Amino acid sequence: MAGKTGYEVAVTSLGCWQIGGCWSSGDETAVHKQAVNAYLDQGGNFLDTANVYGGDYGTDKFGWSEKTIREVLAERKAAGKDEGRRIYIATKAGRAPPGGDDHGPERYTYENLASSIASSAERLGVECIDLLQLHCPPTDVLRGSTAFDALRKLKDEGKIAHWGCSVETVEEAQLAIAQPDCASIQIIFNMLRHKPAAEFLAAAKAANVGTLIRLPFASGLLTGKIDAAYIAGLSDGDHRKFNAAGEFFVSTVALACCIAVSVFPQRSFGFARDPPSHSSTAFSLTP
Repeated sequence: MAGKTGYEVAVTSLGCWQIGGCWSSGDETAVHKQAVNAYLDQGGNFLDTANVYGGDYGTDKFGWSEKTIREVLAERKAAGKDEGRRIYIATKAGRAPPGGDDHGPERYTYENLASSIASSAERLGVECIDLLQLHCPPTDVLRGSTAFDALRKLKDEGKIAHWGCSVETVEEAQLAIAQPDCASIQIIFNMLRHKPAAEFLAAAKAANVGTLIRLPFASGLLTGKIDAAYIAGLSDGDHRKFNAAGEFFVSTVALACCIAVSVFPQRSFGFARDPPSHSSTAFSLTP
């Protein structure tokens, strides 16, 4: 039982950021498909993605992770795989146009969320999204009611089955789970980020809210293969190289990427570029 969703998910689930091509230059779609297939072949059934996991808005690469997931699932269906089991897909909205600045509250109106969700559903090849997460919205958005009212309307319309929030801070997580129909929270939690354990995870369990834990493996640093030679061999388009100084993320995320460990007795959620290694996110759902 996965919080309010009722979804029965595998112990290890798969984060699909890199499958959008965000970390490296060139077309690695074949490798990305291999990673998704490896995860599904081992019994996994939960994929976490977002509309912005891909190229720039307005290009063919926008939403590439969602498109790749759809292609993999279609290919597997044609091959007679996955019969009799349910594969769940979670995606996100709020970080892409239409709207004004890069990440303002106007991204979280009913009109903009509905447009984003419709486009994601088309790329994923579904009529209803299993889990829609607000994608790290500004704190003021979580203090208000506009976004939550929009999500409720979209759920009533059958566009989404459940909704949750991806957040940056414990305060934001607490604001979200104060909404009685919030189904999940995605938050950073690892050896350096203990605050969720002290101030949030028990509250999430009490509220029957599923918890998606991200960055437990510090963007690959704990896979055992990252050394000076590995870093030197990365292409200029690789996230770990062009973002070496951390200017593309807030300092708390950069800190979490130093070292992390999964300490969860429930479910862990990882990301794979080269199967079967996992590196980016952990998934834990309260029973």
